[in-house]
Amino acid sequence: FAIDQLGISRSLSQADTLIKDQFLSIVNTCEQQQSLDVETIKAALDELYAPSETASVKLMTIHQSKGLEFDTVIMPGLGRGARNDDSPMMHMKEFADQSLLLAPIKSSLDTNEGQTYTYLKFIEAQQNKFETMRLLYVAMTRAKQQLHLLGHVNQNHQVAKKSLLALLMPFYQNVFDQIPASQVPAETSNQAPPLQRLKQIITPSVKEQELGETLEYQQNFERLFKSLLGTLIHQYYEQGLFDPSADNIKARLLEIGTPINEIDQWQVFVLKLLNNTKGDPQFEWLFKDRSSTLVEAEFVTDNRIIAIDRLFIDNDILWIIDFKTAEPLADESLDQFIHRQQSQHAKQLFFYQETLSKVYNNPIKCALYCPAVSQLIQITH
Repeated sequence: FAIDQLGISRSLSQADTLIKDQFLSIVNTCEQQQSLDVETIKAALDELYAPSETASVKLMTIHQSKGLEFDTVIMPGLGRGARNDDSPMMHMKEFADQSLLLAPIKSSLDTNEGQTYTYLKFIEAQQNKFETMRLLYVAMTRAKQQLHLLGHVNQNHQVAKKSLLALLMPFYQNVFDQIPASQVPAETSNQAPPLQRLKQIITPSVKEQELGETLEYQQNFERLFKSLLGTLIHQYYEQGLFDPSADNIKARLLEIGTPINEIDQWQVFVLKLLNNTKGDPQFEWLFKDRSSTLVEAEFVTDNRIIAIDRLFIDNDILWIIDFKTAEPLADESLDQFIHRQQSQHAKQLFFYQETLSKVYNNPIKCALYCPAVSQLIQITH
């Protein structure tokens, strides 16, 4: 951003710097959503939270907390489900190739919704779910030391659908503390309990189970962040943006909830993957602008939707390309890394191949592209 090129940041306080980062994040979000106008930015700024340097406790929405960090974060009401959205008169979806798909709501004479309307309704629901996951991750990563997640279940011990707690349960179902409902005693005694003097204060030891739960929590957190980071790389590939500015990368990292003190580290990581991609001998072939090319191509099969990162026909062969941002382990050779990726993702790509064989008559080849090692890894039976 030009505002950073002016060197203003060097004269700002920590609170002012956070406000500046929030503003730049809003501008970048508006630009991505193609709504970069004064009214939209002003409306977003009206909801912006200006951090206080003196207040010990701050109450804010998830959107207002973007770009901020706190020692302790408390998130209440995670068990409340979102309201059911009314069916709109028309669903619409614009795809990466600039094509547009529209579907009207069923008429009063129809008993069931049209398949196209159902498909677009499902797409929108999935997009809303992923956006909610992203916002939840942003909120959780505001905590530097302690994070308290508060939610409730119904009388049947079921979590409300479309609630934030429902998104967390697969990760932390065995970690949440069960707080029993309080019971009112029949008679309340006014007499205080007798005091007991302790001869020695015993420091409770940390249970092995608690250590294991903490480790599992951290691992789930890391997996979620790596997934969001992979989505960011996918977006750059989809947009054909292989040389973004440092400010652009920083703004996008802030959007996915990257902690402020880790921005530089992950900015270097993103640049490394993009530079590896540009320098790869396969780059021109892989990202060539073909009339057959589809990015984030979606297909429906067996009541589920699959999304393929890149799809194109070259020399009459249909290529299915799946991007993976995985890196080799510390003690892993390149051959071992390639074998691990083939083992992990072969089943998924073979399913893609089987699905597309019903759509295309071309021979089909599948491959993973791993920019961390600049390798196009073909998957074969």
